[in-house]
Parts: sequence; structure tokens; C-alpha cells
Amino acid sequence: MKRSIGVFIVLAITLVALVVRLPGLGTFMTVDEESWMLRSGEFWHKLVQQGDPGGTFLTTHPGATTMWLAGAGIAAQEARLGFNIDTSNLRHFRLAATLPIAIATSLLIGLITLWLVPVIGKPQAIGGGVVLATAPFLTGLSQIVHLDALLALCMVGSLVCWLGFMHDGRWSRAIGASVLAGLALVTKFIVASWLVPVLGLIALWHVRRDLASFWPWLVRVVGLALGITVLTAFIAWPALWEKTDLTASFERDIANVVTQEHTALEISRDPIAPASFYLRTVAGRVPIHTLLLLAAAVVVSVRALRQRQGKSAPLVWFLIYAIGFLVLLTFAAKKADRYALPALAAFSVLAGWLGTAGWLHLAARFGWTARWRSISAGILVLLLVAVPLLISPHASAYMTPFGRSVLPLPQQGWGQGLEQAATWLNTHPLADQVRVASWYPSVMRAYFNGETFSLSSRHDDRVSYIVTYRNMEGREQDDIASNVLDELVERLPVHVVNVNNVPYAWIYKTDSLVLYDRNIGELTNDVLVGQTFTSPTASLSAIDIGFATFSSRANTQDVIVTLYNGIGGETLRTVVTSATDIEDRSWHRFSFEPLTVEASRELYITVTSPTSTPGDAVTVLYANADIASGSMQQQRAATSELKTSLGADIAYRLYP
Repeated sequence: MKRSIGVFIVLAITLVALVVRLPGLGTFMTVDEESWMLRSGEFWHKLVQQGDPGGTFLTTHPGATTMWLAGAGIAAQEARLGFNIDTSNLRHFRLAATLPIAIATSLLIGLITLWLVPVIGKPQAIGGGVVLATAPFLTGLSQIVHLDALLALCMVGSLVCWLGFMHDGRWSRAIGASVLAGLALVTKFIVASWLVPVLGLIALWHVRRDLASFWPWLVRVVGLALGITVLTAFIAWPALWEKTDLTASFERDIANVVTQEHTALEISRDPIAPASFYLRTVAGRVPIHTLLLLAAAVVVSVRALRQRQGKSAPLVWFLIYAIGFLVLLTFAAKKADRYALPALAAFSVLAGWLGTAGWLHLAARFGWTARWRSISAGILVLLLVAVPLLISPHASAYMTPFGRSVLPLPQQGWGQGLEQAATWLNTHPLADQVRVASWYPSVMRAYFNGETFSLSSRHDDRVSYIVTYRNMEGREQDDIASNVLDELVERLPVHVVNVNNVPYAWIYKTDSLVLYDRNIGELTNDVLVGQTFTSPTASLSAIDIGFATFSSRANTQDVIVTLYNGIGGETLRTVVTSATDIEDRSWHRFSFEPLTVEASRELYITVTSPTSTPGDAVTVLYANADIASGSMQQQRAATSELKTSLGADIAYRLYP
């Protein structure tokens, strides 16, 4: 194949991959990214600014490829902005951190396509590259500062190069496979180790018929591969330049992976068998067209094994690599759908490979002209590109039509959509003063202008809103997520965030009166305070009003709440309570016979106390900001005009 054709293939597939990765890049964040962005920034600070490679060591993951790429973008952004990254300014570094990863993963996909050509042929390689470039779950995980997309592509790339080496014996392919294996190992060491037995078995299978004669060749191959793999890992992981004994760290991290669960699958509210986890992941995250073609790949592989067809060996090895990897993951206690990405990426290549072979067969059988072949191929590419683009920027939340039912609820969401919840809260007139208790507070904090707490602070009097999240559902009893959802089960959210047409985040208003920091003065016999509003439901049965009692003094007179059909309209309900029952800076409920109301109909409530006098009167709290439906109304004497306080609202809550 001419070099110019190879360059064109790489550039074309890289462009396709970038087309689906660049839209919305850096506009959202997932939960682990705070850690990896800070680690990446610190990686460059230690290595480049301080000359301390040993200080770059964090864990035996080790995530070196991610930290090299994201850290480079962060370092450039720090130089441009004039300040370093920290938890308070992550939003200013999102694009800078994610862009290098999106570019690197796109380029890797282009190169994998080129490396596939000698293994399966040019048309099939291009088909595999296009499906890999547009796989929605891989696309989404290529848009974040994390490990799994880079790991998956390094592992698949290593496998492809090794198969190419077995095909034509070019040592450059063996070197490429070894370099990629080294990069995979310094991305996620434990799971990337699966490459060692797979590549070893492929080499043994290649010389199985005359092992004795090929033994010297095999020794040279293994020695070269191991040497380059180790050298690559040493160069790419600066911590190894100074730290030589990592045994204790490996023992700790391996034990964590094998024994510690993210969530308890068998004792959760939606229990599943751990052995089914990755089958569910495949069903929930792999597009239907890929699943169908994957089934065809299995059938073809079984038939090839029975008939001992050597031409189908790469297909069989792809399946052994991918299925074996999923089986290996199943034995570890720690499970997450993204961990399966090295296998899912291989499935995408297989789907494109088999799909292209089928398309070529149809074209030959029906005698398609070159023009019709080009048109049909273009349509197929556009359809594949449309899948991740239509759910941009949240391709990482992609689920198949039956994904919601097969994926465990704790795996449905990783922080996607919380940036939209923050955007909604930022429209609050007092956003800078609002305090929120949120699931994944690090994600909310990156985009919300106010102050963010964890859900453990939800009962703090300063907290005005609680934000819950989709993957809180289905967890075990007594988990904080389950406890919070139990507390809110009868509450209605004030806003719901949808991601890809699926509810992901719910915003609830708390009982806090902290935003209502003003009062109308004493509610004496010549004072009326009111509020217009529109009911969000078709019925009303109670209204809460926020009161203060002037340092809990003993007020004794009656307080009357009257509900009208708009200002000047008929009286609908009247409720009377004694001021002795009203507590300082608290909500007081006025319940009445349920009332059916028209949608969008403006209603009006008033609060009066006809017998109260100075020194024996409560007060109504209000906010000097438009933070609720309608407007505050005031009247200071029976003969004075009713005044509308635009941009102000009394403390009130409605109940259906």
C-alpha cells in the first residue's frame, strides 16, 4: 500500500473521530475528573517545574498517559491565565485538559485503522475504524480526563499490531505492539497485563506446527517485545526513574481491585448477580448494530474453528482477547461499566469488519456501480456519526433502548447533567448566596456560582437546595444515597435535568429560610402582606408561611391567611391560627379543604392579624429578590393603596 494512501486513511478516520468528540468538549465533568485534573497538574509541576520525577507517583494505576496529556493542556492554560489549577477554578481548565485526550484518542483510532489493513484488508479496516471512531460510549469516555479510553485504544492497538506482525513478520509492527503495551501498562497496570498472555498465546499459535525450529525466533520475539514494553513503561512513567520498590503499593492496589466493591450488587435495592454485570454492560452500552454484527462474528469464528480456516484466525483472536478480558474482570469485586471498554472497543472493530464484509458481499452480488457503492457507504458513515452527535455532549451516558432496564442503577450516570443543574441554579437571583447540598459535590462545585456541600450537610440550616442524582437509586439500605432518597420520597422537585431524554438530576427546595433574610415589620392590625402566585399543580391543600416572632417573644393574637381567586377576586379559603403556635424563624402550615385550581390561574394569599398591636405581633419573612412565583403585596393601612413589591417574595410553600 502506498504511503500516501496510508496517510489519507489515518487522517480521514482521525477527522471522523474528532467530528464526534469536539462538540461540547469541556462543557461537562464527571466525578473522578477533579482528582485526575489535579493529579495531572501536579504531575507537570513536579516533573517540569520542580524536577522531581519521584514526586509524580500517585498509585500503581498509574494513569501516566492521562497525566502526560491532560497535564500538558493544563500547564499551557496555567501559563496563559497566570494562575495554577485548584478545586476552585476547574471550569477554566476543562477544555484545556480534555482537548489533548480527545486528539490523542482520535489519532490512535486513525492509526489502528491503518494497522488493521494488513490483517483484514483495506475496506474492512476502514469499516472497523469508522465504527470504532463513532462508538458512542467510547466517544464519551474520550471526552473526559480519565484512563479508560486511552487504555482501551492502547490495548486494541497493541493487539492489532501484533497480529500484523504475525501476518507479515515486519519487526516494526512488533515494536509498535510493544510500545502500545507499555503505554497501556502505565495507564492501568493491572488490567493491561491481560495483553501479556494474549500476545504470548498468539505467538505460540503462530509457530505451533514447528515449535522446535522456531524456538530461537520465539525467544528473540519475546525478548524484544518484553524489552521494548519495559523500556516504554520506564520512559512514560517518571516515578520509575527514582522509585524502584513499588511492591507494597502493588499489593495494596491489587487487593483493593479484587476485594472492594464500588457498590454492593447483591444486597442493593435492585440486586443483580455479580457474574451478570459485564453481560449487562455489553447489552446496555454497545449499540444494537454492533451487537448484531458481534453475534455474526461469533458464528463465523465457531465455523472457522471447526473448519480450521487460518484466514479467520484474527477474528478468533479478537474474540478471545475481548471475551477473555470480560471474564477476567468478572472475578474482581470492583466493577464498573467503563472497565469493560478495552473489550467494547474490540467489539466495535469486529462489527465494522464484519459489517463491511457483508456490505462488499451485497455490492458484488447485486452488481452495484462504483457511484452507488460510494453513496451507500457515505450514508452509512453519516448514520454512524449521527449516533454520538445526537446525544452530544453526553455520549458517555449512552444507553441502548433496553439499557435502562439491564444496567444496574448505580452505573447509570457518573455526574453527567450536574452542570445543567448548576446552570439552572445559577439563574437564581441570589445564586451567589445560595448553598446547595449535592451528590457528587466536586462536579456541582465546578459549575455552580454559590457554595456546594455534600449531601451529608443537607440538614444544615444554610442549605437552600438539595440535588440528587440518578445513580443514587438502587443502592443498599443505610447508604447515604438511599437515606436521602427516602427522606425526599414525598417531595416534588422544583426542577428535573434530563440527559439523553432520561431523568438524571433532581433539584429540591429545602426547609431553609436563609434566603428570606428580611421581614415586613410587625404584622399589626393596620398591616396586610400578600403574595400572588401560580399553582404548579391542579389542587391545593395547604400553604406554608415563613414567620419570625422577634426573638421568640410571646405573641398571642390570631393570624389569618386568606386565599383569593386573584387580587380583588372571590375568597376561596380562610385559615386562622394563634400566634402562640408560631415559632421563631420557622415555617407554619395553614391547611384547608383541598381546592381545585385552574392551570396558569393567578391566585392571591394575604396574611393579616386584625387584633395584633405593637409588642404583640409576629412578622412575615421575605426576600428582596424574585425567587418564587408571583410578587409580594403590601398595605400599611386600611385606607392606603395596595402596593406591589416587584422583585420581592414572601416566604411561602404550596402543597397539592
